[in-house]
Amino acid sequence: FESTLNALITAHGIETSLVFLDEKGHKGIDLGVNLETTDSLFQISLTPLNPILAYRKFNVNADNHITINQKDHIQANMNLLADDGTALRLYSLPDTNAEQDITLSITNFNLGELSNVLPFMPMITGMLNGDIHAVKETEQATLSVDMDVKEMGYEGSPLGDIGLGLIYFPNNDGSHLVDGILSQNQRDIILVNGRYWTENEEGQIEAEAHLQRLPLNMANGFITDNLARLEGYISGILDVRGPVS
Repeated sequence: FESTLNALITAHGIETSLVFLDEKGHKGIDLGVNLETTDSLFQISLTPLNPILAYRKFNVNADNHITINQKDHIQANMNLLADDGTALRLYSLPDTNAEQDITLSITNFNLGELSNVLPFMPMITGMLNGDIHAVKETEQATLSVDMDVKEMGYEGSPLGDIGLGLIYFPNNDGSHLVDGILSQNQRDIILVNGRYWTENEEGQIEAEAHLQRLPLNMANGFITDNLARLEGYISGILDVRGPVS
C-alpha cells in the first residue's frame, strides 16, 4: 500500500491532506482536514467536498465545521453522505436548555471496507448504524451510546447481529455511573452496571456483569490459528469491587 500525507502551515492554521492507495492501486482514502485558529476560537473543516473514506465517495456540506470557543463550547455541522445511503453526521443543537448538546450519527457504515483501508486493523465486517449523544448541563455531562452491527464478523468468525446500549452519567455525590447492555440477534447477553468514585484520594470501583447465556463461540475469532474452538454458553455474575490501584 501507499500513503501520502501533506501538511501546509498557514498564517491562521494548518491544512492537511491524506491519500491512501491499496496494493491494487485503489484509492481508499482521499481526505483533507483544515485547522484554523483565531484569538477566540478553534475551527476544523473537511476538504474536498467529495472526499473518499473506506473506498466510498462522500458529499460534504460546504459549510461543514467543528468550532470550539474559549469556553470549550462546541458547535458542529458536518454531514457526509454517499450515494448508497452511507452517512456520517456530527451536529450540535444550540436551541436547547442544555449548555452543550452534540450527536454523532452513523448510517450504513461498512466495517469491512474500513478494515481494508487500515492495514494493521483486524478484519471486522458488518454494517454499523447508531448514535452517540453527549449532553452537558452546568458542570455535569451525560453520554449515551446506541449502536448495532448487522451480520458482524471478526477475522472470519461470524458474531451475528450485535447491539450495544450504554449510558454514562455523574451522580450528585461525585461518583460516576455506567449502565450497559450487549445483545446478539436481538437477545440481551451481557448486562453491566458500575460505579466509580474517589475515597481518600484513591479511585474505587464496584461493577457487576450479568452473563445471560453468552455464546462461547463468539470468542473463536480472537483465538489465533484456530488453536481451539469453543462451543456452548456461559451464565453467571461477575462482581468487581475495590480500589483501582
